[in-house]
Order: sequence, then structure tokens, then C-alpha cells
Amino acid sequence: GQVGTGVKAEVEKEDKEARPQQPSTLPAAPVIDTQVRAQKGVITYLEGQVQVKKSGEAQWIPGHANMILGENDQIKVLSRSRAELILDNQSVMRLSENTLLTIHKLEKEENTGKENTRMGISLGRVWVKVRKFFNPASRTDMETPTVIAGVQGTIYQLSVAPDQST
Repeated sequence: GQVGTGVKAEVEKEDKEARPQQPSTLPAAPVIDTQVRAQKGVITYLEGQVQVKKSGEAQWIPGHANMILGENDQIKVLSRSRAELILDNQSVMRLSENTLLTIHKLEKEENTGKENTRMGISLGRVWVKVRKFFNPASRTDMETPTVIAGVQGTIYQLSVAPDQST
């Protein structure tokens, strides 16, 4: 009977070495609330012909005042036309004629107040007034075919010519 007990003890010892025992309760990981809220833009003014292509859609539709735009939406301002957008963060964008703008990202981290905005302009001219951010880590980026501009709390104008020069 003693030999069997010794063998059992050896097997238990090997099992313990091969698989270290896990504590029955793991310490709780700290919960970090990084909830991100999607923001939006609103067409506050338009003159002439303005078209919008919503994210995931194939067709352009006529834009109108109070139309809400979100991430991955596009807005196209045609000849002799113009439009103005106001973003949730109170930044203002004025688009001149023959401008194509894509909203890539509009988000805000609820716990930190950090805002990330990324727009793309592939043709035309835009005047932008970016309000000063509460969180200095916030960013507003404007991408063109040749340049990426990152700004905080300023007013600027950006143009992209048909030859893609910025």
C-alpha cells in the first residue's frame, strides 16, 4: 500500500510543477472609463448647390440647412455655391465653391474631454475657426493630397488646387 501512495504523491507533485496553481480570485483590473462619444457636424448655412454623400451610401443627395453630418460623410459644394458647418465642439467651417470635404473622425472621450477631429479636403477652399480646446491633447487635423495640418484654437484658410497643390 505504501508504494501506491508514493506514486500518487509523485504524480500530484508533477501536476503542481507542470501547472502552477492559479489564485482562486484574481485581483480586479482597474476600470478606466474611456467611453468615446461620436460627435457631429450640422450644415448651418448653404447657398447654391450643395450635395452630401452619407457614410455607406453610393448616391449624392441634396444638402439642406440643419442637415446632420457624421463620420465618413462627404459634402460637395458646387460652382457658385457655398456652405457652413458647425461641429459639436463649436468649430466653424466655411466651404467655398468647388470644394469636396470628407469628415473622417469626430469624437470626444467623455472622461478626459479629449477631442479628435480629422477632415479631408481633396479639392477647393475651406475657412476654419477651431475653438480653443479644454484638453490640450485634443487635435484637429486637416488632410489634403499633399499636407496634413494639425491645429488648435486658431483661424486659418486652406486651399487645394485641381493639380492637388495645397
